[in-house]
Amino acid sequence: MSHQVSISDNIQEIQRELAKAGYFHLAALQNGPGPGAAEIPVITQMERILKRANETRTDMRNMARFLKERVIREIVNLQRIAREPEDFDALRPFLERLLAEAAGFREEKELVPCYAEILSAYINTLYRTGSPGRESLIIKMMLRNISRRKAIEFDRTWLNKSFEKLEKTITVALIAKRYAVYVLATRGFKVIFRSEVDFRTFGTSPEALALQVTNILQKSGVKLSEVTDVVCGGGDLGQVPDGIYVLTEHVRDESWKRLHNST
Repeated sequence: MSHQVSISDNIQEIQRELAKAGYFHLAALQNGPGPGAAEIPVITQMERILKRANETRTDMRNMARFLKERVIREIVNLQRIAREPEDFDALRPFLERLLAEAAGFREEKELVPCYAEILSAYINTLYRTGSPGRESLIIKMMLRNISRRKAIEFDRTWLNKSFEKLEKTITVALIAKRYAVYVLATRGFKVIFRSEVDFRTFGTSPEALALQVTNILQKSGVKLSEVTDVVCGGGDLGQVPDGIYVLTEHVRDESWKRLHNST
């Protein structure tokens, strides 16, 4: 009996809290016959909140539609007609400001796709500004992000000095995708060249691909003796037997063959 009394007391306490908050029609939650129309308030606080929430969601859907049709679509069109890196230099500051303003979109499901499309346009713009002979802002951003997350003990001074040292290094990056191995060579943050070795022409043998990569390096004026690092990304690993890492090893071995026969 005491157990039932305790439960009843707790239920009454819950009802008192509900009455104080005004979120529900209290009479509808109490025992006894259903409440008459006169006993139920015209509108509860919960109903007002839900009404405002529905109005807010409608506003957000309208905002998302506006952004997609009048902003994002126009940005994509600009990127299609832009040809010179300077065109993307002009677009980049606007997209940076737009991203900063849209930071809150990541918390709202109606607006998350818009944020993703703006971010995608921004990353594509960063990529297009880093043409051969120009600094790659996206590489610098990635390194700063990695340093901030993985090496938080580095202070800004140390990080800046590390970046200065990079200006004297040549790095080659390889990634295998469905149709080709893509090659990026940089001196510090400045792009030397971007190229690709397509599988239809050269096959997928790591030895043959490594030979083509080293040929491209030499044709582009990159001295193999000056290459500091060869890094690789995954992509469609199945396209290259034993994966991209084996290809990287063959590039290293092929480089050494050339170096032994050069001054």
